[in-house]
Amino acid sequence: TGTNFTGATGVTFNTTAATSFTVASATSITATVPTGATTGTIKVLKTGATTATSAASFTVTTVVANPTITSFTPASGPVGTVVTITGTNFTGATGVTFNTTAATSFTVASATSITATVPTGATTGTIKVLKTGATTATSATSFTVTTVSAVTRTIANYNFNSGTTYATLVPITASGVTSTATSSEAFTTFAGTASGATAFTANTTAGNAVAMANSSGTNTRYFQFAVGGASLPSYSGYKLYVQPQRSATGAATLTLSYSTNGTTFTTATTAAVGTAFTGLTFDLTGVTPLNGAANITFRLAASGATGTGTLRIDNFQVQATSSAGRVTGLSEAVNAITALSVWPNPAHGTLNIQSAAPATTVQLFDLTGREVRQTLTDGVGAASLNLNGLPAAIYLLRSGSSTQRVVVE
Repeated sequence: TGTNFTGATGVTFNTTAATSFTVASATSITATVPTGATTGTIKVLKTGATTATSAASFTVTTVVANPTITSFTPASGPVGTVVTITGTNFTGATGVTFNTTAATSFTVASATSITATVPTGATTGTIKVLKTGATTATSATSFTVTTVSAVTRTIANYNFNSGTTYATLVPITASGVTSTATSSEAFTTFAGTASGATAFTANTTAGNAVAMANSSGTNTRYFQFAVGGASLPSYSGYKLYVQPQRSATGAATLTLSYSTNGTTFTTATTAAVGTAFTGLTFDLTGVTPLNGAANITFRLAASGATGTGTLRIDNFQVQATSSAGRVTGLSEAVNAITALSVWPNPAHGTLNIQSAAPATTVQLFDLTGREVRQTLTDGVGAASLNLNGLPAAIYLLRSGSSTQRVVVE
């Protein structure tokens, strides 16, 4: 707006000429900001007249393209799940939210892709991508925040039926868990026993036990079992099971101690040993230093012998609870192959299992992919699974690459 615009021959923004302008009247001109224009004064040019210059500058702003969300994957998951968001105009994005909770970790991979981690406190709802100066993009559907159920499983299982030294013993371990056995004494085997009814996992073959000479007044003779591996820090709430037996004058007491550094041991509890193989359960769920530990060593020390003889143990097992219990991508479409047999089916109480593979983890999942039970097959591929407490439903039993549909009544 101004005066004497009639006959104007040009308009510039800073130093760039407008390619389109219209003299609407002697007091009004409309002009389009041209490509390449920068912030500065506006000038009106007129042949034979002094160029008019605005008192203030015109600020040329950058047009911010609004982001859009076209899809995201996966559609659901617990806190910590990495979600890939696909859309447009993500360059320069300043934030991602799950429902109303901001993601504390996200990466703009490209103009069309963002990865974001579901944050603590997130609830089910839409995903939003924020960008300064642009309209927030909102997903058309909601991301479902799920809860990972804790799973209690046997993470190490020794039946002592394989190996000729402690170093060559082959324990059955949970995924991501390793275990080794040692002793203060030479490796000696003795006739073993099948596991008792209170065992965490059924070892149905009565094979070998390991034995050592008596220890009278001290705890200097011991069996020792170490667990570690990438998955161990996710475990807590430990329990141990073992079946000891002594000769008539053998060591009458087992002392359980533990260490998280392999050198400094803390005594946890003691238990009496009888002359028949009898299952003992050591409950360490209240021993908080074990929770989340990267490595744990359990020591069973013998004492209290009254004469010459031996102490034997069989079916040593470690049980613990992990929050990493959900398995994704499990489909009933991979149902049933002959390498995995179960009976009865439908079942209630106990499910009998025969796998083609001995010493193999067997897992039972509900149809959401949540692991609800786990056991280990023995040396001949057999196992039993306690179904008590499970609601009547269809489940999937998996061992290695074999899967079987199971109906629980």
